[in-house]
Amino acid sequence: MEKDILNRIKWEDYLPVGLAVAIYMSYLDLPRDNLFLLVPVVVFFLITGIKNNLKALVVFFAKCWPLIAGMIIYMVYYGFINNHPDSLKFSLSSLGLILAGFMAAVRSKRTPAGIYMKMWLFLMAVLVLDIIRMTAYSRGSCFVAYQVELEAVLILVCITFLFMQEKVYMISGGIVSVLAAIFSLKNSPIIFRNALALKGIIPAYLSGDIKQKLLGRGFFLARFETPDFCENTFSAFFYDFGLLGLLLYLAVLIFAIVMLIIKKDSFTRKQAILVIVMLAGSAFYSMEIWSNIMFMIYTIIGILLGQAIKD
Repeated sequence: MEKDILNRIKWEDYLPVGLAVAIYMSYLDLPRDNLFLLVPVVVFFLITGIKNNLKALVVFFAKCWPLIAGMIIYMVYYGFINNHPDSLKFSLSSLGLILAGFMAAVRSKRTPAGIYMKMWLFLMAVLVLDIIRMTAYSRGSCFVAYQVELEAVLILVCITFLFMQEKVYMISGGIVSVLAAIFSLKNSPIIFRNALALKGIIPAYLSGDIKQKLLGRGFFLARFETPDFCENTFSAFFYDFGLLGLLLYLAVLIFAIVMLIIKKDSFTRKQAILVIVMLAGSAFYSMEIWSNIMFMIYTIIGILLGQAIKD
């Protein structure tokens, strides 16, 4: 019986479990302990068929080697040269989350709508809880930061109207998204100047040596060393992880745009739209310090990579 239960567990079940862990980590304010995000990844790798997962892992390394090479460079640099454990953990957990999303796409026989369904339901439940907390009890967001919650709402809107087929899902998702956005904006309006933060961080970036310019100062340092310019994922990556970090993040955005243009498969194109919107939204906050939204961004990027290969 236990074996039958394990056989029914699929990689798409990982998405709500991983999101729950990520939300809980952010709620406990554990931005430097990103390796905990890999616990669900390891568990699902072991219980969803190691043999097939290893085959998919080989495909991941073969097809996504530029991204993997970049992450390995960071692991070597921050593990042995610069000796910055938090940056090493961030690099390792980022790669692990992308791999998990890749597995959810290539190991699943469902459409992206089926892959996202359980995470969509869980995200809906969390946002409904937030609406109740903010209206009845004047409590803060489960996502801790309202700008991060707005990004979560943006992701929910995209999943709802890009992948959900039934009208009841579209209507319910739309209502929850509008209400959650209203309450989030009421508590924390969008700061549009954050989108231009990359320009402001350039002087601080140029003050570093060649290694710092190429590979960065390290995880979380932009928040303390450039407090006026860190609320932007692109600028934070530029300062914390250098030119290579910014280029890797931009490469994902460019890849999504290319997939949108050249792919004929509607699911792959919708997935590309989701990634484009998601990364554009990350220009209004610093993703690397919030485990909850970090999980969604990197996992969804992995799903795009896997879907593109399946297509």
